[in-house]
Amino acid sequence: MADAMLPVVADVQGTGSNLKGENIPVHVTSIRLNKDNYLSWSAALEIGITSRGRLQYITGEKPAPAKNDPQWATWTLEDSHVKVWLISSVSVDIQPLILHKSTAYEMWTILARMYGRKKCVLHTYQIKRSIYALRQGESSVATFYAALKTKWEELDYHTNDDWKNASDQALYWEKEWMDRTFIFLGGLRNEFESVRSQLLNCDEIPGIEEVYARVEAEEQRRQIMHIDSSHGSSPTAFVSRTAVSEERDSQMEGSSVVEQSRDHLFGQVYCRKEKNVMEVVDVTNHNLARTPDDPSPMNEDLPIALRKGTRCLHLLPFHLILRVF
Repeated sequence: MADAMLPVVADVQGTGSNLKGENIPVHVTSIRLNKDNYLSWSAALEIGITSRGRLQYITGEKPAPAKNDPQWATWTLEDSHVKVWLISSVSVDIQPLILHKSTAYEMWTILARMYGRKKCVLHTYQIKRSIYALRQGESSVATFYAALKTKWEELDYHTNDDWKNASDQALYWEKEWMDRTFIFLGGLRNEFESVRSQLLNCDEIPGIEEVYARVEAEEQRRQIMHIDSSHGSSPTAFVSRTAVSEERDSQMEGSSVVEQSRDHLFGQVYCRKEKNVMEVVDVTNHNLARTPDDPSPMNEDLPIALRKGTRCLHLLPFHLILRVF
């Protein structure tokens, strides 16, 4: 288990050591080494070991002292801690390759030789091929960008050459990061076409971090707008309803006689206001009910004052009449 702990290390007696008791975890990283992830594994393990103050044991900067040295017991104990971390962080099929090594430095060195080879042409080809084939798909912008960054770091590990001219190196990386920006933009979903076009139409394209920030901001904006629309709080709809309401009020308050036409369930309807009395006349429906008791199906579900053909709409409040139409 990741949270398993070794027994508390007691003070070493009779050796001149000042090592105090401490709880030593079995794992310092959740990444387990396989045949394809040496770069990410080694980076994570170095961070974990450094946080425990034991990095010198894998770099060879702290070799084993003589067995009669007072520090021998302390060194052996600390080196064993690092060996436990190494063994627990590799896959089961790799563990036998390092299990019988005498020091943590030997374990680290053999793993680097076997899986950390640089300038491997086949591996470089595989990495570049996977980069060009990578697409956002259903993942978020952050997840897609992180996947690209991981591939780019792995590619840099295998293609990092020593440059004789610093200016040539700077020009190379400037072009390389521009190409990587194009790969990132090209792998986005079509819904980001607008922000992609804006970035590509710039006289000078921004850096990859700024490009990512703009795309990620657009993703957040789209998510917020989608939530608002799903809850019926679209700003566009609100403005439209407000504009229609204001226009209707201005028409009714402008003069003593106002005529307006609109489509309605009953056909073309004309509304006229005169002397504060509202009357609605349907001039296109030739089958008007002559009395409020018209048995037509359209009238059965309406109150008497609202039934087709009635002349008593002026008895209702004005805002209820408008709701009818």
